[in-house]
Amino acid sequence: MKKALALALALSCQLLFAQNIIYVNHAATGANDGSSWADAYVDFQSALDTAQAGEQIWVAQGTYYPSKATTANPTYPTREIGFRLTNSVEHYGGFAGNESSLTQRDWRLNKTILSGNIGNKAISTDNSATVVFNDNRLSAQTVLDGFTITEGNYHPYREGGNGYGGIYTEGAAVFKNLHITKNRGRGVYCLETKNSFVSCQIDSNDLYNRSLGRGVWMIGDPYTSDSSYAAVFINCFIGNNTCSGTYSSDRYVNGEVSIVGELKVTFSGCTIDNSQNRNAVVSTNINMGRGTEVLYENSIINDSILAHPNSTYQIKFKNSLVRHTAGGFYICTDLGGNIDTVPGFIAPGDFRLKYNSAAIDAGSVDSIPQDVWDMDYDGITSEPIPYDLSGNPRIVNNRPDMG
Repeated sequence: MKKALALALALSCQLLFAQNIIYVNHAATGANDGSSWADAYVDFQSALDTAQAGEQIWVAQGTYYPSKATTANPTYPTREIGFRLTNSVEHYGGFAGNESSLTQRDWRLNKTILSGNIGNKAISTDNSATVVFNDNRLSAQTVLDGFTITEGNYHPYREGGNGYGGIYTEGAAVFKNLHITKNRGRGVYCLETKNSFVSCQIDSNDLYNRSLGRGVWMIGDPYTSDSSYAAVFINCFIGNNTCSGTYSSDRYVNGEVSIVGELKVTFSGCTIDNSQNRNAVVSTNINMGRGTEVLYENSIINDSILAHPNSTYQIKFKNSLVRHTAGGFYICTDLGGNIDTVPGFIAPGDFRLKYNSAAIDAGSVDSIPQDVWDMDYDGITSEPIPYDLSGNPRIVNNRPDMG
């Protein structure tokens, strides 16, 4: 009797805490209520409107366009349209449309695209200003995983409101397995952030007539001494982002990554590189304000580091390849295991490592973070991150590569 009661209670608890799944497939032909793959919503926005905290949204391959305003700005009523994530909901793309578990998903094969090309498909001037826009302090239980974010087009000469390009975010959301590319504007804009970016590729975005943070722009709180804002980038590539227009040749402000204000940021297993004219720009611009701390571990930074000379900041490197070229300020703390040499990429624009690269097997296992994001969806979060950005084992020959 006791065993039967215990079993009943266990089953009741499983039902109580089971996550409800909302399905989205633009090609579905059923009831359009999100209850199954057959009856999936055909519009991603419908799932966002109905999702509740603790639920999951599964999105099948295809291209989805935003249709709902994210801000009430009468000046740009047709451009303030984007996807606003639902707080404390896990949003997953990359499904074929018949899976029953996350482990069956292949997000690399099943491209799931969130596109800002909402108007005339032949032009970009009427695109969404920001494809994914959240100014509502998302919790750490909010996940965006397995999408391509593309074709946002920020408002020229305007930094306020919904005008950022790929992703604008505040709070602590987790971004995984994303390709953020071909946005006119910054790839990612984070304000007062505690975000995690894991296995994300941020490339080929163009920041027209703006110069700071072409790939990533991060701001803490420059007006207080609050040091709680902290962000991490794990197994990410940031590069090939450009700056056209007025600031395209300004070497002292151009940068793939810009970090200002009270903010702590860790880059682990990342590659940051700039394919533009190296004599004209600085690949990583750390324009640092009061209290900013940046740590690079097992990473490749293939160009100069630029830091504001009149600010208090800390730049630390550990088990990383740091290629320092002429120009800019290079002020940092060497925590050991670092090398300064050519990375040995396969080819221009291909940032995988050649077989004889000095970065092969040159990282440290101790610098691999724990898999608190459960990248392999096995329920184990105490193991080291198992994969790199390409989906290959992170540790080979008992050591990880840099980058």
